[in-house]
Formats: sequence, structure tokens, C-alpha cells
Amino acid sequence: MKDMTSTAEEIFGHGYLVSAGPDWADVTAPWPSLTVGALTYRFQHRTAYAHSVAQTARDRTPEVVLIGHAVDVEHGTSDRHWIAAYVASLAAEHGLDAVVRYVAYLGGRFTCFVHDGDELTVIPDCHATQSVYWSGSGRDFVASSHVELAGQAADAAVDEHAHDLYDTLVEIRGSAGTKYLPGIATAYRSVRPLIPNCLLEADLASGRTVHRRFYPFEELREMDVKVTYERFEELFRAHLRLLSTFGPVGISVTSGLDSRTTLAGGREFLPPNSFAFTFYRSTNPADAHAEDLYGGNQTAWNYQLPHRVIRWDGRIKSPAFDAIFTTTFPRLSQARTIAQAFYDGLPRDFFHFQSTIAETGTVFYKRREVTEISAQRLTHLWHGADVARVESLVAAFEEFIHYADFRADNLHGYDYHDLFYWEHRNSRWAANRYHEADLAHRVLLPFNQRSLIETMLSLPFKDRADRVLLHHLIDRFPPPAE
Repeated sequence: MKDMTSTAEEIFGHGYLVSAGPDWADVTAPWPSLTVGALTYRFQHRTAYAHSVAQTARDRTPEVVLIGHAVDVEHGTSDRHWIAAYVASLAAEHGLDAVVRYVAYLGGRFTCFVHDGDELTVIPDCHATQSVYWSGSGRDFVASSHVELAGQAADAAVDEHAHDLYDTLVEIRGSAGTKYLPGIATAYRSVRPLIPNCLLEADLASGRTVHRRFYPFEELREMDVKVTYERFEELFRAHLRLLSTFGPVGISVTSGLDSRTTLAGGREFLPPNSFAFTFYRSTNPADAHAEDLYGGNQTAWNYQLPHRVIRWDGRIKSPAFDAIFTTTFPRLSQARTIAQAFYDGLPRDFFHFQSTIAETGTVFYKRREVTEISAQRLTHLWHGADVARVESLVAAFEEFIHYADFRADNLHGYDYHDLFYWEHRNSRWAANRYHEADLAHRVLLPFNQRSLIETMLSLPFKDRADRVLLHHLIDRFPPPAE
């Protein structure tokens, strides 16, 4: 194993490792730690967490470890210690089902671990934007925010087949553009991701670990358009207000509607020293890059928010950043040059509001003629028709369907196109981008709250595609008059 001591203060930014074993490398040895039963939690120096023990007369006392930045829109709090204590009390008084229902509707970016004796339940945030990679069972159980930490802690072998799948994708689609692994493949054998709308149940005594779908809870109800407008505005602004309590905010703005909606809805809640920013590819810029730069600048100006331009130039080398990045993401990374632009061009101690998740509630996959779920169809949605002709790639989505219980009778009437974008593209691609940016600061997602997404999905398809809720909110909260 390579030495990781030289960059130990910054690698695996905002990350965590949970295992029953001893410190497996120098990287985790100096991290703050917490022991709950057979497991030890280790937290990177910038990682926020809370621990709570339920007050109960039962023989088994539930304990909760809440990692990250959770917010409770219903109770109006961003106090992670209060939220952890509330989860522990729910576990003691009402059981796991009540816990899952409550945690499912928390906003922010977090992972919730609930201990009840030897039984452990792991629940991700709405889109699993703070990743959970896990391996093993019983006393060999490992979970982490980063696949590299999980793989090394589990002493797992590199998955050459997963690398072959990625190489096949590149051969077909070329090296440019969005690329990410299919199905549930990771860089390590036996290391798997926790999929959004699913949870892990691990019996640390018997060694049984189960990945189980818990959502949708019920069929989605269509709402009156006027009610939908009001509820979207209320939920979105409440979520933005709570996210803004953590510290100075930097809103990623472009010419796009999603980021403009975030700025319009949240401008009045931003704390001092907040700003907007746009990253700009200074080498061979496309028209879209210039449009995003000028549009983002104009939006920030209109809302009287300072605007920074972040230079995105892959030719610039940074040995210090390279050491941090390649240690944290040595295999199959997403966007090193963008992560470096953030690291070099932005301050460390702020919260980056990223608006990508909005498309779960509007429309990402617009063509929906195929009504039946199949591995080939999901492969097509992943990266196109040519890719869906490759047997090994289709097989990866057969595995996904089984692992995530991604079958029509489990989706309670939700359109599988929406849930596939929600569960696969967001957790397998977007979450990796967030973790890469976490090396520089902390990413939070204003649209990452379940009640908000349900409200957006309750509209007719055309209204969603036309993004009427976003337009309505911008109209409701225009820039201040000069």
C-alpha cells in the first residue's frame, strides 16, 4: 500500500470510514474516531458528524451516527445533534420503519447509521449524494464515503472487469464527455454502492448484510397546479434557508434555469461573504461556455451578489493538488481538471450550492416510448443505442435491476425513467463529482429533499418538461430594483 502521510490533511475531504478492524493505514490514524459496538468510525478532519444514544429502558439501546450536513425542513432545524437525537428517540420508541420514514425526508447531504445491538441500518440522503461504498459482512463489514477507502480497508482486489467495462465504453463513445461505470460496478471487487431509495441492513453478529429498497413508499399523487406552485416555493425556500445556516455560500451559476432558480429562491438567506461563481474553459472554449459565463455573471449582477470566474484549464499543473487527487481518486475519476480549478480558484471554508438534481423533478430522459423495464433499455438510457448492443454492459444492468429491486411492481407507479435518473446517474456519476469538489470545499444540493422532488414529480409531464415551477419561482422572486 502506498504511503499517504504527505497529504493526510486534505485527502478524502469530508470523508469517513467505518470498520471493525484496526487502523489500516497512516491516513486514518490521526483522524477523529468514535467506537459504537463492534465498529469504529473515523472522520476526516473537515467531516461534520453527530452521535446520539437513545434514552430508553430497553436492553438494547439504539445509537445513531449522523455524518454530514442534514437538515430537517419539517422541524426547521439544521442542528445535526438535535436531528441525531431525534432519530435515536424514534428508533427506541417506534422502531426502524419510523426511522426510515423520517430520515428519508431529511434534506442536505449526509449518511445516517442506526445501531440497535448487533443490527446496523445505513440510510443515505435523498439522492445518495454523500456516497456509501460497502463491503463484507459481520466483523468484516466496511463502509466509506470513498471507494478507495472501502476497497483498501476491505483488502479488496482491483476489479479488472469493471475497468474493462469502462474501456469498452470509451472505445464506443470516445474519451470526451460524461463517462461513468455501469450498474453497480466499482473499481474494487466486492465493493458495492448504496443506491438512493435503498438502505443497508447488516447483522454484525450473524454476518448477514442486505441491500434493500425502501422507496417509493406509495403511489405519487397528482396535485392541483396552484397547490403545487405554493408547496414547491415553500419547500424549496425552507431548504435553502436551512442550508444557508452552515456558513458562507458560493452558488454555481450559469445561464441555465436551475442555478438561476437557486439564486432567486435563496438570495435573501445567504450569509455574509457569500458569492456566485462560474468556471470557464479558457482553452478552446465552446459557445456554451461563453454563454454560461456571461449569463452567470449577469444573473449574479442582477441579484447583487459578487461573482467570481474560475479558470478551467487542463494545461495548468499543480503537483500539490495532483498528490491529493490521485491519492483520493486513483482509479476511474470523473473530472480532475474541474476539481483542480475549484481547489486553486476558490476558498476552502464555504458551501458550494450545486443545482444539478433539479432534473429529477423536471425531465432528464425526454423520450419515453419504451414502457417496459429491461437491462437493455437501462443500458440505452445510460449511454445510448450502440452501448446497449454490448452484452457485458447490458449484463451490468441486469445486476443493477436485481441489486436495487428495480422492477415495475416495486416502483408504485413512478415512471422508471425518473427513478433511473434519480438512482443511477445521480449516485454513480454526479455524486463522484461532488466528492471530487469536496477536496476544495463542501458541496450541498438545494434540490436534494424528498418532499420537494415529490412535489415536482406531481405535475403533468409537459409542465415538468416546460419547467413551469422554476419559471414561476423566478417570476415570484425577481432581482431587487436598483
